[in-house]
Amino acid sequence: MSELDSVFKELKVVKLCKSQYAFSRDFLGKSPSYMSHIKATNKKPSVESLMVLHLKLSELVLHSKEPTDIASYRAKDCLITLSNKVLSEIKERCRS
Repeated sequence: MSELDSVFKELKVVKLCKSQYAFSRDFLGKSPSYMSHIKATNKKPSVESLMVLHLKLSELVLHSKEPTDIASYRAKDCLITLSNKVLSEIKERCRS
């Protein structure tokens, strides 16, 4: 998923993830080197890891407070958008 790197970068911008290692472990449910392996081998992430990512993003949205300012609104909107992108990728992969 070419989107995987953009998801990581967005999470980094909103300060929910500090490194690829943390992203692999905490958001994909994989070993810390998973993201590096995906990039180096130019492979797609597993549907399982995408499901874990979608679940984590959805949980963040559900458990976040209601936005009180523009920055918190944008952060929550970002999470919703990312979650929807990941879900679209999962659906596409399952169709093929």
